[in-house]
Amino acid sequence: MKIVKLPSYDFGGYSYKNVCVFLDCEGRLIMLPTLFTLSSRVNLVSYKVDKIEGRNGVIEFRVKEGDLSDSTLDAYIPPIKKYLLYLESIDKEQKTEIPSLLHGSSHASSKFINHYINEVLAPKLNNISTLNVHVAALTFFYGWMWNSGLCERMELKLKVRIKQEISGRTGGQDKISYLSREVRELLKKEANKTSLRDFLILKMGWSVGLRAKENQGLLINDFYVGNKKCDGLKTLIAKMKSNENKEYFQYHLSSKFTKNSSQRQVYLSRNILKLIERYIDTERHTHVEMGKKIMQEKEETRISKLKKGLNTSRSPIKFIEHDSLFVNMDNVFIGQKISSGCASNVFTKIRKKIPQMNQKLSYHDCRHTFATELYHSMKQKTGSSNAALLEVAIRLGHSLRKGKPQEITTKYIRLHGVMVSEEQL
Repeated sequence: MKIVKLPSYDFGGYSYKNVCVFLDCEGRLIMLPTLFTLSSRVNLVSYKVDKIEGRNGVIEFRVKEGDLSDSTLDAYIPPIKKYLLYLESIDKEQKTEIPSLLHGSSHASSKFINHYINEVLAPKLNNISTLNVHVAALTFFYGWMWNSGLCERMELKLKVRIKQEISGRTGGQDKISYLSREVRELLKKEANKTSLRDFLILKMGWSVGLRAKENQGLLINDFYVGNKKCDGLKTLIAKMKSNENKEYFQYHLSSKFTKNSSQRQVYLSRNILKLIERYIDTERHTHVEMGKKIMQEKEETRISKLKKGLNTSRSPIKFIEHDSLFVNMDNVFIGQKISSGCASNVFTKIRKKIPQMNQKLSYHDCRHTFATELYHSMKQKTGSSNAALLEVAIRLGHSLRKGKPQEITTKYIRLHGVMVSEEQL
């Protein structure tokens, strides 16, 4: 069994990309999944079955239609292919010509499909979220057939026992490098209890794609890279105010702050620049002034000891002026620029306050989340996985091989399926 992707499909005056045709091992058309993907690509409609109890107590099931994105459909194709391969394997074992499970998938029962999900598929996966993508894909596939009058209504779900078994295999810490919107809201709420700085640092991960160390590379004033002058954050804030219709502003991240000395451009939204401006004028200013005051007091103490002939340092104590956006808030180094590990420490501190969060998640997973959502939006915009991956590689600063993304970038295709399941896109 194989899938053939048509370069384009023209229908009703429109051209559709990535339409899939399913063929069996002898090259014969597998009708139902082909019609399913064709119909879904053209109409972009999802189906959800609602249980409704009438006034007389009679239970009815009705189909509720919703919007379907191309990216969601793309995420559902691999699980459906895996299911069809399973049907094909049974056909080969039974050596049946007709009826064929592969060509007659509409005849499957809820019991049969749930057996596949819980007893065949689940033992091979150590990831609840990935398994949920498979359940969602098959639910949609059979929901489409039921709405078309081609099969009975299906109730597909993971057994509690299966969830417990997977949890046992992973120690209850099944780590997915994607932070759901719900988790981000929890992090935002806790961060804002501490400071605007901490919330901004988190957003630099999941909204901009920065590594922990790269937060050191955000500079307030203009700076030079070689002979080229680059806009600092204050200049970008001024441009934001004078360009009301512009949503994103480009910032040059210098190579001395990045991994493998690979400089790149990052994009800051209006919302982030407004938060940065508020932080500069409030928290940052307060902490820098406090740092200067503490250093001045230490210098006055040093001079007093010298005058009294006491043993003390002869080097003046000065507050080191710097241009870094983020500054320390603790008493020892208050007002001074943050360390390379500050962002990771901030994330860990906040994560520990949220017990329902997976405690294996790290600040770097914010960057994974940014990349996954960027892939989703670019896939919808361009209709091309390759173009989306290329944009992700460029924005993350990943090296290219012959102009194409490497494996480190392609992993976001797998994370995309998890994201679709988590957010029910």
